[in-house]
Amino acid sequence: MGCDIHLRLERKAKGNAEWENCTIFGYKHCWSDRIYGMFAALADVRNYGNIKHLPVRGLPSDASNRTLMLYGGKVVDEAKYDFQYSKADADRWVKNGSSTYYEINGTKYCSCPDWHTPSWCTTTEMEDCINRIFKNEEGGYKGDYSEWLALLGAMKGYEADGSECRAVFWFDN
Repeated sequence: MGCDIHLRLERKAKGNAEWENCTIFGYKHCWSDRIYGMFAALADVRNYGNIKHLPVRGLPSDASNRTLMLYGGKVVDEAKYDFQYSKADADRWVKNGSSTYYEINGTKYCSCPDWHTPSWCTTTEMEDCINRIFKNEEGGYKGDYSEWLALLGAMKGYEADGSECRAVFWFDN
Protein backbone atom coordinates (compact mmCIF):
# COMPACT_ATOMS: atom_id res chain seq x y z
CA MET A 1 0.00 0.00 0.00
CA GLY A 2 1.34 3.43 -0.90
CA CYS A 3 1.55 6.54 1.21
CA ASP A 4 0.48 10.03 0.11
CA ILE A 5 1.09 13.47 1.55
CA HIS A 6 -1.76 15.95 2.01
CA LEU A 7 -0.31 19.43 2.06
CA ARG A 8 -1.78 22.89 2.53
CA LEU A 9 0.02 26.19 2.36
CA GLU A 10 -0.90 28.74 4.98
CA ARG A 11 0.04 32.40 5.08
CA LYS A 12 0.05 34.98 7.83
CA ALA A 13 0.02 38.39 6.18
CA LYS A 14 2.33 40.98 7.64
CA GLY A 15 0.57 42.61 10.59
CA ASN A 16 -2.14 39.90 10.86
CA ALA A 17 -2.47 37.57 13.82
CA GLU A 18 -4.21 34.64 12.08
CA TRP A 19 -3.08 32.13 9.51
CA GLU A 20 -5.14 31.84 6.33
CA ASN A 21 -5.32 29.11 3.74
CA CYS A 22 -3.53 29.79 0.45
CA THR A 23 -5.80 28.92 -2.43
CA ILE A 24 -3.04 27.77 -4.76
CA PHE A 25 -4.09 24.12 -4.34
CA GLY A 26 -7.35 22.39 -5.16
CA TYR A 27 -9.98 21.23 -2.69
CA LYS A 28 -8.95 17.57 -2.37
CA HIS A 29 -5.30 17.42 -3.29
CA CYS A 30 -2.43 15.18 -2.39
CA TRP A 31 0.84 16.88 -3.13
CA SER A 32 3.21 15.43 -5.73
CA ASP A 33 4.02 11.85 -6.46
CA ARG A 34 5.14 9.49 -3.76
CA ILE A 35 8.61 10.87 -3.13
CA TYR A 36 9.41 8.95 0.02
CA GLY A 37 12.72 10.78 0.45
CA MET A 38 10.74 14.01 0.96
CA PHE A 39 8.29 12.26 3.29
CA ALA A 40 11.26 11.05 5.32
CA ALA A 41 12.96 14.47 5.39
CA LEU A 42 9.75 16.30 6.34
CA ALA A 43 8.39 13.96 9.02
CA ASP A 44 10.30 10.66 9.29
CA VAL A 45 7.57 8.91 7.26
CA ARG A 46 8.71 5.97 5.09
CA ASN A 47 12.26 6.75 6.17
CA TYR A 48 13.96 3.70 4.71
CA GLY A 49 17.35 5.40 4.36
CA ASN A 50 17.70 6.92 7.85
CA ILE A 51 17.41 10.41 6.33
CA LYS A 52 17.85 13.38 8.66
CA HIS A 53 14.35 14.76 9.28
CA LEU A 54 12.50 17.69 10.77
CA PRO A 55 10.81 17.24 14.14
CA VAL A 56 7.24 15.97 13.92
CA ARG A 57 5.25 18.88 15.36
CA GLY A 58 1.63 17.80 15.02
CA LEU A 59 -1.08 19.94 13.52
CA PRO A 60 -0.50 23.60 14.44
CA SER A 61 -2.82 24.79 17.22
CA ASP A 62 -3.47 27.92 15.14
CA ALA A 63 -4.09 26.15 11.81
CA SER A 64 -6.45 27.89 9.42
CA ASN A 65 -10.09 26.82 9.43
CA ARG A 66 -9.77 25.51 5.86
CA THR A 67 -6.83 23.31 6.81
CA LEU A 68 -8.76 21.98 9.80
CA MET A 69 -11.79 21.25 7.62
CA LEU A 70 -9.64 19.18 5.27
CA TYR A 71 -7.92 17.37 8.13
CA GLY A 72 -11.17 15.70 9.13
CA GLY A 73 -14.90 15.83 8.75
CA LYS A 74 -17.88 17.56 10.24
CA VAL A 75 -19.65 15.36 12.78
CA VAL A 76 -23.32 14.86 11.87
CA ASP A 77 -26.04 12.41 12.85
CA GLU A 78 -25.90 10.68 9.45
CA ALA A 79 -23.08 11.34 6.98
CA LYS A 80 -24.35 12.07 3.45
CA TYR A 81 -21.50 14.04 1.86
CA ASP A 82 -17.72 14.07 1.61
CA PHE A 83 -16.00 15.50 4.66
CA GLN A 84 -18.84 14.43 6.97
CA TYR A 85 -18.64 11.68 9.58
CA SER A 86 -21.51 10.12 11.46
CA LYS A 87 -21.47 10.68 15.21
CA ALA A 88 -21.39 6.89 15.74
CA ASP A 89 -18.29 6.46 13.54
CA ALA A 90 -16.55 9.49 15.06
CA ASP A 91 -17.23 8.27 18.61
CA ARG A 92 -15.81 4.84 17.74
CA TRP A 93 -12.66 6.31 16.13
CA VAL A 94 -12.02 8.66 19.04
CA LYS A 95 -12.58 5.85 21.54
CA ASN A 96 -10.04 3.57 19.83
CA GLY A 97 -7.49 6.41 19.55
CA SER A 98 -7.39 6.80 15.77
CA SER A 99 -9.09 10.23 15.75
CA THR A 100 -9.63 13.32 17.87
CA TYR A 101 -12.44 15.83 18.15
CA TYR A 102 -11.96 19.56 17.54
CA GLU A 103 -14.17 22.57 16.85
CA ILE A 104 -14.28 25.13 14.08
CA ASN A 105 -16.49 28.14 14.78
CA GLY A 106 -18.57 26.13 17.24
CA THR A 107 -19.06 23.14 14.91
CA LYS A 108 -17.75 19.73 15.97
CA TYR A 109 -15.22 18.00 13.69
CA CYS A 110 -13.35 14.71 13.90
CA SER A 111 -9.93 14.03 12.42
CA CYS A 112 -9.84 11.42 9.67
CA PRO A 113 -8.85 8.04 11.14
CA ASP A 114 -6.68 7.30 8.08
CA TRP A 115 -4.45 10.37 8.46
CA HIS A 116 -1.23 10.19 10.43
CA THR A 117 1.90 12.16 11.31
CA PRO A 118 0.57 15.71 10.99
CA SER A 119 3.26 18.38 11.01
CA TRP A 120 4.34 21.66 9.45
CA CYS A 121 7.47 23.44 8.28
CA THR A 122 8.69 26.90 7.36
CA THR A 123 9.87 27.97 3.91
CA THR A 124 13.51 27.72 4.99
CA GLU A 125 12.96 24.20 6.34
CA MET A 126 11.18 23.15 3.12
CA GLU A 127 14.09 24.47 1.05
CA ASP A 128 16.58 22.56 3.19
CA CYS A 129 14.61 19.30 2.78
CA ILE A 130 14.31 19.80 -1.00
CA ASN A 131 18.01 20.48 -1.33
CA ARG A 132 18.99 17.43 0.74
CA ILE A 133 16.75 15.12 -1.29
CA PHE A 134 17.09 16.50 -4.82
CA LYS A 135 20.29 18.55 -5.17
CA ASN A 136 23.20 16.83 -6.84
CA GLU A 137 26.91 17.45 -6.26
CA GLU A 138 27.13 19.82 -9.24
CA GLY A 139 24.46 22.10 -7.74
CA GLY A 140 21.67 20.98 -10.10
CA TYR A 141 18.70 18.81 -9.26
CA LYS A 142 18.07 15.12 -9.82
CA GLY A 143 14.90 13.04 -9.71
CA ASP A 144 11.28 14.15 -9.78
CA TYR A 145 11.81 17.55 -8.18
CA SER A 146 9.75 20.00 -10.26
CA GLU A 147 6.57 20.04 -8.13
CA TRP A 148 8.62 20.47 -4.97
CA LEU A 149 10.52 23.41 -6.48
CA ALA A 150 7.18 24.90 -7.58
CA LEU A 151 5.92 24.54 -4.00
CA LEU A 152 9.04 26.27 -2.70
CA GLY A 153 8.57 29.05 -5.26
CA ALA A 154 4.99 29.56 -4.10
CA MET A 155 6.09 29.71 -0.48
CA LYS A 156 8.78 32.27 -1.29
CA GLY A 157 6.26 34.23 -3.35
CA TYR A 158 3.84 34.43 -0.42
CA GLU A 159 6.68 35.73 1.74
CA ALA A 160 7.81 38.37 -0.76
CA ASP A 161 5.63 41.05 0.85
CA GLY A 162 6.80 40.29 4.40
CA SER A 163 4.18 37.63 5.12
CA GLU A 164 5.00 34.34 6.81
CA CYS A 165 4.29 31.07 5.01
CA ARG A 166 4.23 27.50 6.21
CA ALA A 167 3.38 24.10 4.77
CA VAL A 168 0.99 22.05 6.92
CA PHE A 169 0.85 18.37 5.99
CA TRP A 170 -0.20 14.90 7.03
CA PHE A 171 -0.02 11.48 5.45
CA ASP A 172 -2.24 8.53 4.62
CA ASN A 173 -1.50 4.89 3.88
